[in-house]
Amino acid sequence: MKLKKCYKYMLVMAMTIIMSLGLTACGFNIGSTGKSEDYKDLFPDAAANLSGSYKTSNLSYRFTVDGDYGEMTVHVDTSNGHSFEVIEDGPAGFKIKDSEGNDALYAVCLDKDQYAELTSRCLEVKTVNGREFLYCKNGDGSEDLFSYMDDCGLNCGLALEVHDGNYDNFRLVAFRGEPLEGSTTDVHAYQGSPADGEGVEIEETPDSVEENEETAGSDTEDTATTQTTANANLDSEIASTLNGLNTDYNKIKWGSVYSMFEENPGVVISVAPGKMYDEDILIIAITNLYDQDFCFSGTAKALGKDDAIVGETFVYESCVGAGNTVIEYIDCDSTPDGRIRWEECEVGEPYQEYIPWEADYQAKGNAHDGYLTVDYALYTSDGSVCDGGSITVLLVDKDGYITGMMTDYMDELAEKETWNSSVDVYGDESMLSQTKDVAIFANTVKPD
Repeated sequence: MKLKKCYKYMLVMAMTIIMSLGLTACGFNIGSTGKSEDYKDLFPDAAANLSGSYKTSNLSYRFTVDGDYGEMTVHVDTSNGHSFEVIEDGPAGFKIKDSEGNDALYAVCLDKDQYAELTSRCLEVKTVNGREFLYCKNGDGSEDLFSYMDDCGLNCGLALEVHDGNYDNFRLVAFRGEPLEGSTTDVHAYQGSPADGEGVEIEETPDSVEENEETAGSDTEDTATTQTTANANLDSEIASTLNGLNTDYNKIKWGSVYSMFEENPGVVISVAPGKMYDEDILIIAITNLYDQDFCFSGTAKALGKDDAIVGETFVYESCVGAGNTVIEYIDCDSTPDGRIRWEECEVGEPYQEYIPWEADYQAKGNAHDGYLTVDYALYTSDGSVCDGGSITVLLVDKDGYITGMMTDYMDELAEKETWNSSVDVYGDESMLSQTKDVAIFANTVKPD
């Protein structure tokens, strides 16, 4: 197996690094509180699901960054008991806590250079409460949003992060302020280029990736109903190894299966259609058929009718374990046809070490309720300590077609500890009622 330097995205994969880079001082004062006003214009994501006005109990906070960076107003949705708290020690920033006092969202201010460095890895744009943000999904399950705030009165960037996998927590805040002179709403205006990172080696994407764009979609005209000939795009030896995996991988009837790199055919991509909360998604499995771990990165763009891009995601896995499968997915605006256009894909040396894992699980519930519950217990095979990470739960019918999907997040496990959890998988009753089995995927690694 030929390994290159994996792309630079390990440079800033955790808020601890962001916290160490942020501006070093801040001041703030609380605006009016205890008053309820209509904030439908500030919180359109929430208001869209309600009729009439959208109100919060605590209004807003005037947030000022020392050093002539300016100030803006931070509005917090406190309708479910969330609260605002300035970060007292460390960089300029604030956090939102839920009604039980748990951290729901972090925000840290960055100067232009720091902002450019951190955003150089962001390949997606997300709109939250009417504002565009650069979006990055991290290997530890956390998610980051970035925006430069000069159009709201603050001459610095803002990094938002949620750690519990709950993307909706980003919608807890909205921003308003007097635009600075020369400000812009262009989300890419202050973004760094991929070459901005220090000490980073970047290699060109091999030509074989472009070839695989054709391969990925060659036999998937209707992946919802038609599967390609078993492993048609694989070397016979690779196909045999894949079919012999003693994991939940082979419970799934994948729509297309192909090797990602000509020089590393054991990096296998498998694709299948799915639903999450009744929304179309394209499920991607990255399987390592080698006897050593690797790092994987790349942008996956789901294609639909007339080759339109119907969704995309950036994939970064700091360590895909030998013999293991990692699941990613693409949120799609319309029905994908199963093809994926891969860009800037690389496989390289891992940044962490994989630990084999096992799990016990069962599904229960009534599809008539609109969801099924999966109880599971996950642990490392040798009882080793392992880092926290995401868990993917797939429901499948008797033929292996996916009837539902949900993700969960596991905290770090101590020695010989078991992670016990339950996941509610929501979906259409007609699909959930066909469920006959469960497949679980995880990628347990040693802590850094």
